[in-house]
Amino acid sequence: MKKSILAFFLLTLIGCVGYVVLNRGPDVAYEKMVQAKVTQYVQKQYGKAQIVEVRPAYADTDESKERRHQIAVKLKAYKQDQYMLYRLKKNKVIELGLTETLPIPKQ
Repeated sequence: MKKSILAFFLLTLIGCVGYVVLNRGPDVAYEKMVQAKVTQYVQKQYGKAQIVEVRPAYADTDESKERRHQIAVKLKAYKQDQYMLYRLKKNKVIELGLTETLPIPKQ
C-alpha cells in the first residue's frame, strides 16, 4: 500500500513538473497586450509615421513573464538592423535599449 501511494505521488509530481516546464513558452494573449501597450507608447513618443516595424522578441532565458515578453520596435531613424527593445514592468512600458540581435521567436 505504501509503495503504491509513493509511486502515485511521484508520478503526479513528475507530471506537474513536466507540465510547468513544457508550458513555459510564450503566452500569446499576454504578448499581444504588451505589443499593443508598447505600440501605443511609441506612437505617443515618436509619432505613428516613424514606426517601421513592431515585432515580438521573446527572451526564453529570463525567469519572469514580464522580462521574457519583450517587443522590438524599428524606427526610421535607426540603422538597418537596429531595434529598440521594450517590456512591461508593473504594467508600465520601459525601454531596455538598442539592439542589433533579436532572440529568435519560439513557435
